[in-house]
Amino acid sequence: MEQDQKKSNNSTLPIALGVGLLLSLGFNAYQFIDNKNDQETLNKSVKELSAISSEKSQLEFDYKNLQDEFETLKSSIVDNDGLLANKEHDIKIQQEEINKILNDANASKQDLAKAESMIKNLKAEISTYKSEIIRLEKENAILVKNNALLTTERDSITTTLANERTERIVEKQVAQQKEEELSTTLSVSNHKIAPLKVRNNGKEVTKNKANKVDKIRVSFDIDRNSRAVSGNKEIYVAIRKPNGQIGKFGGAESGTLKLHSGDEVTYSDKVNINYQNGAGQTVTFDWEDASFEPGTYKIDIYQNGFKISQADVVLR
Repeated sequence: MEQDQKKSNNSTLPIALGVGLLLSLGFNAYQFIDNKNDQETLNKSVKELSAISSEKSQLEFDYKNLQDEFETLKSSIVDNDGLLANKEHDIKIQQEEINKILNDANASKQDLAKAESMIKNLKAEISTYKSEIIRLEKENAILVKNNALLTTERDSITTTLANERTERIVEKQVAQQKEEELSTTLSVSNHKIAPLKVRNNGKEVTKNKANKVDKIRVSFDIDRNSRAVSGNKEIYVAIRKPNGQIGKFGGAESGTLKLHSGDEVTYSDKVNINYQNGAGQTVTFDWEDASFEPGTYKIDIYQNGFKISQADVVLR
């Protein structure tokens, strides 16, 4: 009995040792597998952290470039009159939100994805901002050009008005002067032209045949003019022959006279009279020629730059 029990104990021991070995091997295998899984998890976590860090660095790089571009655009604006204020405000809000994510050391992949999306939106906003600046600059250039044209036109109008005002003043002065000169200009009446023949006894008779005429006598009365100043007055007489030529006679003071109209006329003779204010007087003078031609003789009288009388006589 004791022997049988001993035999039984001896056979059970190897089985127990085998089971224990198997359990040990199983535990070791389990431990190995568990450690391997931990290592893989660790490696995966490291890779994910490295990827997140790399992604974050790229986002920070892209974001900095956008910020630099935005600051450069703002500094390029010559005259920020507030038209871009709303756009700048929106960009500033987006910058604050992006800064909050990128400055977070524990930012997750989802956070970075959100930041990436916001940076894309910010890029679009800055692109729109840039386009708006270009548009405003073009409009401003047009306004500057239009202002320059308006200024030039205004200056031209101002100059023209000033010149016109000066011209009106000058014209008024000239008109006043002309009126004064016209009012003081002498007038004549009873203008007569007499073709005369002088007989041997010295008697003068009126003749209408050219071959019978020895001289032409011109006479006229100077009318009274209370505004004309007393003193020497020059009266110019122009006689035009039938052939259109100005008659220039021996002893006459012929020459050229400029009228107030700007025209110039040739006169046949100049007569000086001593005019007395308020008094009338008669002027008479003769023209002699070697031979008078048949036709119409026209006689004009000028004084003070104005033609004051005209008459004619016809010789057969």
